[in-house]
Amino acid sequence: MVPTWVKPTAWTLGLAAAIGLGIGVYQAGFDTPPAPTLQPTILHHGKAEGHRLDGPSWSLDYDKIDMSTDQVLANLDGIHDGKLFRKGKKPVRLQAKHASVNTASNDFTLTGPVTIIDPENGKLRTFTSDSAVWNAFAQTLTLAHPSTFTQGDAQLHVEHLTYNLKTGEIKLGRIRGTM
Repeated sequence: MVPTWVKPTAWTLGLAAAIGLGIGVYQAGFDTPPAPTLQPTILHHGKAEGHRLDGPSWSLDYDKIDMSTDQVLANLDGIHDGKLFRKGKKPVRLQAKHASVNTASNDFTLTGPVTIIDPENGKLRTFTSDSAVWNAFAQTLTLAHPSTFTQGDAQLHVEHLTYNLKTGEIKLGRIRGTM
């Protein structure tokens, strides 16, 4: 025979457990973090970097960065120390007023006065233009607008140029002006 106090005690404990479970479920959502903001991220003075599987691809020291809400597009202002890295060689240096970076593909576009300095084989090469496009997959820098190519005392004004940093090949467009 079961004592008379067992049945009411079992009901009381069951009811208390059900109430505790209900309160726990109700309060479960209270400690969740707030939803992400739809505001872009803006930072001042830093370094943005892109990487290949075999190491660094590029880095851009900037004065200001404005990231999209999905963190895929970045607009950088005041590029004062940019670098394109090549295996076994000194990096190509970059300066520009503005850069638009696609963080998914590691490609970027430089605008404003753009200066590219390449210490290739002890010979300092300089490229200047108002824009340049970096294709990270092909490791190609394209200056599609009129540009100046300087090496030593020689200076060429060209309609456009393409520089493959992987192979070292430079393709010059039509030469403008005289030397």
